[in-house]
This record gives sequence, C-alpha cells and structure tokens, in this order.
Amino acid sequence: SQGDGIRFKNADVGMMVNYLYDNKGLLVKEVLCGEYVSVEVSDRVKVGDLVLKTVDFKLQESIVNSEEKKIPVNFMVCAKIGEELKIEINDGVNTFIVVGDIVEKAVKAKVSFDDFKNKLSKLGNTPFVFSSISFDSDDSVFVRLSSINEMRRKLVSQLIDARKHKIVHKVSYGNVDKSDGIISNNVCRNISVLVRNEEQLKTCLSYDVSIYVTDYELYLKYKNMGNVYYRVSRVNMNMVDYKDEKLLVGDLGSAYLYSKNNEVIGDYYLNVVNHYSACYLNSFPLKRITLSAEMQYNQIVDMMRYVDDVNSIEMIVYGKFELMVMKNKFEDKDFMIENRSGDKFRIIRDGDVTKIIQDKGIDFINDIGKYQKIGIGNFRIELFDEIKEEVEDILMRVI
Repeated sequence: SQGDGIRFKNADVGMMVNYLYDNKGLLVKEVLCGEYVSVEVSDRVKVGDLVLKTVDFKLQESIVNSEEKKIPVNFMVCAKIGEELKIEINDGVNTFIVVGDIVEKAVKAKVSFDDFKNKLSKLGNTPFVFSSISFDSDDSVFVRLSSINEMRRKLVSQLIDARKHKIVHKVSYGNVDKSDGIISNNVCRNISVLVRNEEQLKTCLSYDVSIYVTDYELYLKYKNMGNVYYRVSRVNMNMVDYKDEKLLVGDLGSAYLYSKNNEVIGDYYLNVVNHYSACYLNSFPLKRITLSAEMQYNQIVDMMRYVDDVNSIEMIVYGKFELMVMKNKFEDKDFMIENRSGDKFRIIRDGDVTKIIQDKGIDFINDIGKYQKIGIGNFRIELFDEIKEEVEDILMRVI
C-alpha cells in the first residue's frame, strides 16, 4: 500500500512507498498479494534483492483508529420511599455500594428509571463503560439528580482504587513488616561475576561464585569447571539451538525459547521494574531475574513485598553498564566519547557489534547488607577491564 515502508536487504536501502504503480504503469493505492508492482527508488539496488516490509500503513492506521478498551460495569439501584437510596456497582470482580439521601414520595416530577440510567451511564473518561442497570423501586419516587451523580463518582473512585491496588500474587517468603519492608529472617548471600576475559574467569574459579562469560569459546572451555553461564548476545541474527546449557539472556525471545531446554537467568536488559514483570518471567521459568539497573532503593523495597520467590531476584552492585548495542562498526579500535555534560562513554567492538559502555560505574557493595534485609540474596559483580589483583580485592569485599 501507499505509505508502507520497505527495505532492500542486501543493498541496505530503506524508503517509504509514496508512489506505487501496477503492472500497467498506473498509479494505484494498493495491490494484492502475488501482483507485480513498481516503486521509485533513488538508490542503486540489484535484481533479485530481498524486499522487506518494515512499516504497514494500514496496520498503523487501524491501531490509531481502534476503540479504547474499557471495563463493562453493572449498576443496581434500590429506591424505597422513606429509606436511604442505595446504588451498587459491579465490574465482575469487585462490588461496592454507596448510600445516599432518603428517598421521598414525588409531589410533582418523579425520578424515573431512565433518569437513573442516564446519570449512571455517564462514565466519561473513566476506564469503565456502562453495561446494564437493575432497578428495585417504589412508584413515584424523588431524589435529587445531583445526588445520583455524586454517588456515581464515589462508586467509580472506589472501583478504580480497588483495581489499581489489587495484589494478584501473595507474599510467600516469611515474616514481613510491610510498614518498612524489612524481612525478619536474613537471606543467604550468593555472588555472581560477569567476566570479559580468561584471566578474570580463572581468578573467579577460586571463589564460590557463579560466573557469567561473554565469550562463547571460553564458556565451552570452562563450563564444566564451575558454575559457569554463557551470556547470550542481545543481537542474534540466527537463534542457536542451545540445549542443556547454562545461559544468561537479555531479551524476551531468548528467555522464552531457551528456558524450555536450558538453565536460564534473566539479565538486566529485560528491564524488570516491578513484581508483575518478575512473576511473568518466572512463569517461563527462569532460575533468576536481574533487576533493572535504573531501580532506586525505595522502588526495590516496594517490589520485594509482593515477589513470590525472593530467591529468584538478583541485583547488580558493582560494574559499568552496557547502555547500547549497535550493528554498526565505527572503528577497529576502542575509543572514548564525551557528552556536553562531561559524562564519558567507552565505545568498544565486540565481534560484529559495537557497544557503548558507561565509563563511570556503580559500587553498592557496602550496601549489600541493607538489600539482604529486604529479601535480596543474589548480587552481581560486572567486571570490565579489572586485572587479577583488582578482581581479588572486589571479591574479598563481597564474600
């Protein structure tokens, strides 16, 4: 269709289809599958190149114009003369009732079924949509219409609060004081270390730690000598069929695929920032899940109150984070860049990809005890270019 985006794979040329011609040379808006078309291309491409569709104009248009999903709610009204007006709301999960003014006998204009329906169905910008109303009322009743509006607002507010704070997963890790998030029984301390060269790896083998290896050849060489995992690249042009391996993965596709036949740990690239995402990833299942590097202490405290299995959570306490990975190759050697705020970043080549590494790392090793109190027992060290003596000093601080 006109407005679609396409890319010629081998030529690595992308464009938007502004003009589309059929096999007769006529300008058309769309063609059917199997028909021949012509497009105007400003770059050189070769016959036989694979054409990939990168933007679907119709799909994007349908998403923009799709109806907002809302939750249907049902109302029940009880209006008996001489009694308080009662209105109930139900969303299929929660039920709330509010009580209003005393219902009076109508002297002139009575409040009808349609009046109640009209007022209660005005749900506007709320996440709800009116579904039905049941009515139990005496004849010729009167209540202020403004009071019906007020009761509707209270019911909707209660329903929103209930859905917003609903806890699906129960806490199962022992005695918890939810006022401050402190767990009465401290958890054990387990250390993992990400290494980037053989010297770092051999140093870590002398300690009781899990080891994450970025080089697959090193992983194969040492995987039977300790608790060694291979960190799978986030850029996978071809998914390798791993089986009975120990893997550290950083994307959902790899987590889902490899968790079936391997022991898998989720990396911080999965961006786990709440207990919902942790529970979802545990369902794959994953052995452990690393928290997002962007989480603050108070956020972690709040999350750990609702995590089913605290032993499945890992956090990074030392290292320099990988901020971006690109397929582009800039130079054959590593170099440093600096932004206008003075922050420095390392640009390194890693096989066929280029990575941007944070030059100023983190060091929360002295805070490990604080994090153990809220239920975290797995802590990671991410090494970069540390030599053997530096690695040993770091490990002595955490073990």
